[in-house]
Amino acid sequence: MGLFSKLFGIGSNESSRVEQNVKIAAPVKVETYEKYEPDIPSVQGDYAKAIFLWAHKRACPIKKSSEYQRYLLYECGIRDANAYHRELLQQGYFEEASNKTILESLKVTELKQILSELGQSVTGKKETLIERILAFGDEAIIKRASGVTLYSLTEKAIQFLEDKEAYVRIHQHGRWGINWKEYDARYKEGMTFNDVVWGIFNERILKDTHNYGRNEYYNMYELLEEENRREQALYTLMRVLYLDLSGIGILDSIKLFQGGVYAKKDLKELFSIAIMLAPGVINPIANYRDVYSDAMVDKLYEQKLPIQICTKSKFCSIIQSIFDDTYDEAKIHSDLRKSYCEFIDAM
Repeated sequence: MGLFSKLFGIGSNESSRVEQNVKIAAPVKVETYEKYEPDIPSVQGDYAKAIFLWAHKRACPIKKSSEYQRYLLYECGIRDANAYHRELLQQGYFEEASNKTILESLKVTELKQILSELGQSVTGKKETLIERILAFGDEAIIKRASGVTLYSLTEKAIQFLEDKEAYVRIHQHGRWGINWKEYDARYKEGMTFNDVVWGIFNERILKDTHNYGRNEYYNMYELLEEENRREQALYTLMRVLYLDLSGIGILDSIKLFQGGVYAKKDLKELFSIAIMLAPGVINPIANYRDVYSDAMVDKLYEQKLPIQICTKSKFCSIIQSIFDDTYDEAKIHSDLRKSYCEFIDAM
């Protein structure tokens, strides 16, 4: 176990997981994009295919390239989405949508219009309306109602998406900054998606000497929340808050002060950098009152940091105020600013 793992209590239970998502438009010229947008990657193979199929899991027409999602270009490297869509159609990943699938893509008002034309009742839920049209209508009236030819995923495409589910989840969690190549490089047979991702987060934490893994701990919290591991999720989220209230955000500025670049008054002006009361961290804590214990805070404060602006008692009171719905950001902000200025004066 590394030094940082010991410092932050990354024990064997968690680290063991490391070992264990129409008119054809003129084709877009590739050289145009490469000339003006050099950051666009080459087509990302199976990753691009998985994301394209996932983005079109609902029946849809083949569109102009400019009408497709922009991430298909910037993330997947698909420069001409229209041509790519047609290519997948030829390869058997799409097929013309069934009458039922076409009707499911229509609005209720559109379904009622069809039934009116058929002289049938327009009452009932959407599923009832669809069944009534299928019973009394014909293919011509259904296709006329849709206006365009719709295509849906074939069994081949559905199976491909099942096999590449990890790629879709990587895309859905784009804020984690995990590249599919990074994922594939770490993956070993028998490992789950969460095992692989947890290992990536741990590696990043060990390398993060600036923010002490703050962002990766938040990512870990989200992963634990998805797994419904609520006690661990709360502890990890509180660890993020612990870092946010510690003052480590000004470590580099303190070095400048020690080098004579900053004066104490300059450091005091950096309070908003040193201490963060992020709603995205604080608000979710209220959902975990049933799994909270004071022992969690005790464990957090065993993990010493170079700066400790927020005392254990203040931290506990903040957590309790969140649970009690008495959280007062202005008051807490004022109290922490006072402690922060006292710390600077004592330097």
